[in-house]
Amino acid sequence: MKRTYLFLFCLIGSVMPLFSQGIEVNIRFWDKQVYYSNNSDQDIEILVTITNNSPETWRFKLADERCFSIDFAVRSMDNRLLEASEQLKNTRASHRPLYVRDIRLESMESFSFRENLRDYVPLEQSGNFMVSLAFYPELLQFDPSSMPMGEERQDTAFKLDSNMISLPLQKKPIFKDSEKTAVTLLDESGALLERIQMPPDQVVSYLLDARIKGEWEKFFLYIDLESMIQKDGRRRRAWLSESEEGRQNMLAQYRLDLMNSQVDGEISTIPIEYRILNTRYSPNEGEVRVYEKFRDGRYISNKEYVYTLKKRDNIWLIAGYSVFNLGVE
Repeated sequence: MKRTYLFLFCLIGSVMPLFSQGIEVNIRFWDKQVYYSNNSDQDIEILVTITNNSPETWRFKLADERCFSIDFAVRSMDNRLLEASEQLKNTRASHRPLYVRDIRLESMESFSFRENLRDYVPLEQSGNFMVSLAFYPELLQFDPSSMPMGEERQDTAFKLDSNMISLPLQKKPIFKDSEKTAVTLLDESGALLERIQMPPDQVVSYLLDARIKGEWEKFFLYIDLESMIQKDGRRRRAWLSESEEGRQNMLAQYRLDLMNSQVDGEISTIPIEYRILNTRYSPNEGEVRVYEKFRDGRYISNKEYVYTLKKRDNIWLIAGYSVFNLGVE
């Protein structure tokens, strides 16, 4: 009997990579900022996206305690692996019940979630670092005695490795109490992102071009998420009853749901072609009508989008939209 179990275990371990061919694990910064080593209050949030590029349905397990499904590796420029945080060690060494979700990804579907890198590694030193992630579809088998943190970990469970991203950490300058600094957002190339004055039609074109190129920071730059989230009556009631911290959490979750097309999926669907039809605006409100084409299997869907915009601090922001189906080709 023991030999039978051993055979099955080895068989599962050998075929799992075959079932995972075409599965891509990608990491990127959620809102790329200038990060500081001596600022433990500043989260370094990483967006983890798992994409099924295979023609088959793919299933995996995802623990509510994400550290049992993923493991970050942060290396210095001399290839030194940084030690894990005490919080991570304690969590993995605990004997609490582990709650797990079964996720099913159809072909060409993606699933995303975000994690604070500081929950995994303290990051108290300044310098340049490389960050990568290992994803465990059948969960991480962690044994504190055999896998010391901060050293090369010999994982026996099957894993999928992500891409690597660069993390520069600076020392935070000391300001007087009267001085305040704003959060600085960066795009994928590290260039500063800031809103500039553009007419409504250019704002909509900026959003659509960013979505086509997969540039999420630019996509969200001119969206008024507060207005969007309150378009739904249930979300509006929840919004009005929340504290400021709760509202920020709602916005972060709403943004993630948009990226996963779990809410308001029409605005985050990637068009293959678009054309501005008409633009109308008053001093504070605007409307842009756009003809958009989408690939739907073997067919091409034709739709007309009507984007509503509001001006805030002399900047036009997209506050809502509606969609009209025009048939298929």
